[in-house]
Amino acid sequence: MDPITILGAVAASAQLAGTTAQFSFQLYRFYCDVKKAPTKSKELCNEVSELATVMESLARTIKIVEESSDNVIIDVISDDSLQKYAQFLNELSSRILVNKNDIKKKLKWPLSTKDNETLIAKIERQKSTFNLALQAANLKLDSTHTYFS
Repeated sequence: MDPITILGAVAASAQLAGTTAQFSFQLYRFYCDVKKAPTKSKELCNEVSELATVMESLARTIKIVEESSDNVIIDVISDDSLQKYAQFLNELSSRILVNKNDIKKKLKWPLSTKDNETLIAKIERQKSTFNLALQAANLKLDSTHTYFS
C-alpha cells in the first residue's frame, strides 16, 4: 500500500468510526422511542454499538501505526473493504432515518424481524473483518517496536 493509500485508510477508518458511533446512538434512541420493535431489534442496536467500538479501535491503531517513526507500510485493511462498509452503513442508515414530521413512521420500527436477523449477520461479518484488521495492525505495531527496540 503506498503512503497516499495509507493516509486514505487512516482518514476513512476514522470517519467510518465516527459515523458508526453516531449511527449507533441514533439507532438506539429510535429503538427506545418505538413501542413495538420486533424481536432482535435490541440485538441489532448492540451489534452496531460493538461495531462502532471496533471501528474506533481500528482507526486509532491504524493512525498509531501510520505515525510510527519506523515508516512501516500498513496493509491491514483494503480500501475496498472500507468502501463496502461505508456503502453498507449508508444503506442501513437510509432505512432507519425517518422524517421528523412523519409521526406514523416515527412510531414504527422500520425493519422486520427477518431484516434484523439479516443485518445482524452482515454486521457480525463486518465486525469480524475489522477485528482481524485490528489484530493485524496490532501485530505489525508490536513486531515493529520489538524489531527496532
